[in-house]
Amino acid sequence: MRRWLPKSMARGDAQLTVVYVGVSVVACLLVMMLWAADHHAVDPHACQSVCDQQLALQTNLRKDNHLLECPKCAACPQCPACNDAQSKSWFSAHETENAAHDVSANILKAARAYRAAQALTPPTLEAAVEAYRQKHYEFMQTGSKTERVIIYQAGENDGYGNRLPGLVTAFIWALLDDRVLLVEWRDDKVMMPEPAPFHELFSPRIGQFDVDEVEHMERYLKTAPVLNGRTIWEQMSEDDLGEAFPQRVIKFHSDDWLFPLLQGNPHYAARVRQLFPQGRAFAHVAKYLMPLGPKLQAKFDAFTREHLQGNIIGLHLRLQKVMPDDKGVKRFRAPGPSTFFDAARMLQLGRGMADNATVFYVATETASAVAAAREWFGERGLRVVFLDDMFPMKRKDHRDAERGSAEALHNAIVEMRLLAEADEMVGTFASSYSYSASAWGNIIPYYIMPDRSYWYAGV
Repeated sequence: MRRWLPKSMARGDAQLTVVYVGVSVVACLLVMMLWAADHHAVDPHACQSVCDQQLALQTNLRKDNHLLECPKCAACPQCPACNDAQSKSWFSAHETENAAHDVSANILKAARAYRAAQALTPPTLEAAVEAYRQKHYEFMQTGSKTERVIIYQAGENDGYGNRLPGLVTAFIWALLDDRVLLVEWRDDKVMMPEPAPFHELFSPRIGQFDVDEVEHMERYLKTAPVLNGRTIWEQMSEDDLGEAFPQRVIKFHSDDWLFPLLQGNPHYAARVRQLFPQGRAFAHVAKYLMPLGPKLQAKFDAFTREHLQGNIIGLHLRLQKVMPDDKGVKRFRAPGPSTFFDAARMLQLGRGMADNATVFYVATETASAVAAAREWFGERGLRVVFLDDMFPMKRKDHRDAERGSAEALHNAIVEMRLLAEADEMVGTFASSYSYSASAWGNIIPYYIMPDRSYWYAGV
């Protein structure tokens, strides 16, 4: 250290040492005062904290130049976080008192941008579907008796929340195993005396899928082996499906979402990653298989134009069904409607959605929940809508048994599609209808649990 000191100090001149140190301290104080004045007296640690939070949000959601805005960047251009050129391109100035609202609003923007990115169909999937379209068209035209076929057998009393995941899985199976997909869509004659055929519900972009349209398939409906999704998990996750099930025509029944088994199957994992690089499949396949039929699309369009403008929070309340515990014993019901409403209100406020620019769309099977929603949201001056506002219920209560009309079955699909339009969604735990609606819209939902807590599916 002595090499760095003046000779007088090195010789031990105490007085000069004091003077030298004093001048140094004064000079340092002057520099700090000048820096603080130039920095507008903004606490650099506070600014750093704000910017760190913004950068963390930006990293976790999506690095888009206009998604997040730092409320203090304009006031503190010298701080390390804000002085970075890339940070400046991300952020713009906002009033400090509006910081919380800005962050919330931009989370909503980021979520919408993320969903828009997720909705882009991968080119590999487009190519695969186009090749399949040609194959499917030729089969339906010629009725080839050499083409390998998978017939998806929709459960007679299964709800649509169970049927649609099975349908999507069957189509992916067809792509991976070089088969043609047909659909055997049957409704229980007791529970659903007025059936809703597949071709009424949906207008696939690929072509007609009704197995009844292919004459020589009739005998296979009786003789083809039926593969139940709940008993072939091992084969779906480990085996080459063409070798495991070599029959030319097979039937597949499933009321579960078995796509993850194909994702992990070593024979198909690489191909699945090519087709669905983001890991999500339902919404992509739905574009091709599940465009609404003309009558349903007209209902959807009319309701959307009239009611679903601005910010949308969807709620699905499944209150009548008894749900299973972790051991499969059915003993739980969803909590009361107000728990769902509280969660929806929390989401609205957390996302910075203005009351006058937000609509709450409620889908439920009980008239009592509709009445509760009208009262709860009405007391708070919030707008709540139901499909039944435009298409009145013929019955007093929507229960499982109320599948007796074709209109009710049509509305069940329309409601699911409307829920998929929401910015945020609150669903019911263990409800396949909630799961399918959120998957259709690429929504990461909140599920209300029996103990009135909620579970965020994105965790």
